[in-house]
Amino acid sequence: MNATSKYYKTSDLIAGGILAIGDGYRAKNDELRGDSIPFARAGNIQANFDFSECDFYPEDKLDRVGNKISKTGDCVLTTKGTVGRLALVKETTRKFVYSPQLCFWRSLDHSRLDPRYLFYWLQSDDFREQADAVKGQTDMADYISLQDQRMMRIPLPPIDVQRRIGNTLGVFDDKIEENSHSSHTLEEMSQALFKSWFVDFDPVVAK
Repeated sequence: MNATSKYYKTSDLIAGGILAIGDGYRAKNDELRGDSIPFARAGNIQANFDFSECDFYPEDKLDRVGNKISKTGDCVLTTKGTVGRLALVKETTRKFVYSPQLCFWRSLDHSRLDPRYLFYWLQSDDFREQADAVKGQTDMADYISLQDQRMMRIPLPPIDVQRRIGNTLGVFDDKIEENSHSSHTLEEMSQALFKSWFVDFDPVVAK
């Protein structure tokens, strides 16, 4: 990726106020009513967000939820049963409340940790290998606990390199989403860059 990349423990980033890793709100059945704010579960995450079928949480009760409500830049991860589906909360994403089936990784300091870089790192083999090492530790369905997530290690190149990676791969994803006719070629180019940076660890060169 970059010779100056350094691995950090997520616990240290959390302690330093750079990163938050949280799970969802354990809502009671009688709280889920009306047609207000989506209460997002794993089934609503499919590389993006689909709230066509979901429960809703009343907006006048949001004080109970704390920080378990979406913010732009959140990286959303399914962590129970189907582990590893990801989506990025964009400015256009409808506000929602997290259920316990989901976790979020949230950059609290964009001058140290770029949200889109974080999103693409969570798709990398580096993250998957760490997740695979812990998700099968019980006899239950696959599950990654908050404690396990808060003990992982993440490589952080300088912030300008993070932004270059996040912006470049983000442009490809946005174009693929907008233009299905050229999506195959764009996806191949995006995957080649992703492999170069997150698998082969090639230097990130300004274009």
